[in-house]
Amino acid sequence: MFARFRYRNSDDKALAAFIQSHFGFWPKNTSIYHQAFLHKSHLREEPNAHERSNERLEFLGDAVLDTVVAEYLFLKFPSETEGFLTKLKSKIVKREMLNHLGEKFHLDQQVRHTQFGINNPKSLLGNAFEALIGAIYLDKGFEFTRKIILHRILEAHINLEELIKVESDYKSRIIIWSQRERKKIDFILISEANLGAEMQYEIAIQIDSEAIAKAIARTKKEAEQLAAREAWKLMFPEE
Repeated sequence: MFARFRYRNSDDKALAAFIQSHFGFWPKNTSIYHQAFLHKSHLREEPNAHERSNERLEFLGDAVLDTVVAEYLFLKFPSETEGFLTKLKSKIVKREMLNHLGEKFHLDQQVRHTQFGINNPKSLLGNAFEALIGAIYLDKGFEFTRKIILHRILEAHINLEELIKVESDYKSRIIIWSQRERKKIDFILISEANLGAEMQYEIAIQIDSEAIAKAIARTKKEAEQLAAREAWKLMFPEE
């Protein structure tokens, strides 16, 4: 059942079976995958928690995913402009999509964390997804990871045609609308907080000095996009 690898204990066997079930391969070094699913909040009382948490693997996985997606789009759309490729790539690797993929692959079954200092539990899954990509890269190498991303993720779970059709840059849309309608639009930082495990920003969008919507996210850019999306849906519910 467990291929040619010998796993040390029941936890390793269960994790290996989870990886095989969802990604189609047996991991060699299970300790890396355990780390990929270990959120910093679970280690908040321990010194050097960053060395044991999944943050460094998240950083690595982000870079690997970005590279593979960029190459994939470059080869798939040979006649498109740099702007088109950049925008499409950003839709694939954006936080909302990564959170969605984390849910799709049921990473909530593996992630270890505590609720302290965590505002958006869904972001845990997106972060863990990137960390998992980093773990696969360290365990199996770039070419193997590239094939996993292409076949198990992009081709299986990403609808490129739909992404191309759906314009998700709500901030740009609402700014263009405000310029056309001669409306004054402002994005106001209401609050920012360091929650230990992550930052939290609350942004409100005002049109002609009237507050329309607000949103909270771990980056200002993401909070602005979320606030713009909420405002757009309130103003144009039929779309």
